[in-house]
Amino acid sequence: MLRDSIGDGIRGALGQAILGVLTDQGLFDKASVPKEFHMKLQSVFGNGATVIEKVIIKDLFRKLNIPYASQGSFEYGEALERARETCAQEVPTK
Repeated sequence: MLRDSIGDGIRGALGQAILGVLTDQGLFDKASVPKEFHMKLQSVFGNGATVIEKVIIKDLFRKLNIPYASQGSFEYGEALERARETCAQEVPTK
């Protein structure tokens, strides 16, 4: 679901052509490793990386039915961890 949200967020913000280029450059290789993903985005988009990360997290939260609060500070890794924790709580253990 994270990869889908990344693809949807980048496609929506920048278009299919840019998504294709970034995919070819290995953008998705470390998508679930927040620091590495952030560094890859930042190397391409500079300070705009945070805006793209917010779009991705907003889409992911929507898909997971998690309320998204846009106020306050934003940290991609923390938001991704919140999504993981929410998913882990919803999966019943056997």
